[in-house]
Amino acid sequence: MDKALQAQLIEGRNLISVLNVISKEDFSVSDDTILDKLFVCLENSAEIKDVLDSLYPEISNWLQTTLDGWGSGESKLIHGVQTFIIRFIGYIYSTVKGYKFLEKRNILSLIIGLVTKENADLSLVVAFIDTLRMLLKHHDGYIWVTNTSEGKRDVFTSTDHH
Repeated sequence: MDKALQAQLIEGRNLISVLNVISKEDFSVSDDTILDKLFVCLENSAEIKDVLDSLYPEISNWLQTTLDGWGSGESKLIHGVQTFIIRFIGYIYSTVKGYKFLEKRNILSLIIGLVTKENADLSLVVAFIDTLRMLLKHHDGYIWVTNTSEGKRDVFTSTDHH
């Protein structure tokens, strides 16, 4: 195996490990900006982008489990992790392949349900709007955003209670 591919695989394993750690109930950070910094590093990582397609099965399983736990109240995720998850979903949805993979699991509907809860923080709504912006990077996402009233209506009306 060549060194570049090996580095990509290591980065991919590291990403999955990080996702598993931050979604644990006992996860906490002393610096509120650390998850923002993590997301920026992820967005800018060429190694992650190169290996991301092979991680979709694990990522979608992680998302399904994490979002189900968050939605049911079984998992108490800190606010920074919630925001990170929504931004990360936007990152995945920004590619056609990522969109198609996550759409099979109806991830956007799960997020809409979480963001439109009456007690949802406004920063989660902003993160979701950014996810919608990421969807506009390709035709399939554009079609979803323009044809799906579910996301637009529910998210934008949920801000009325703030």
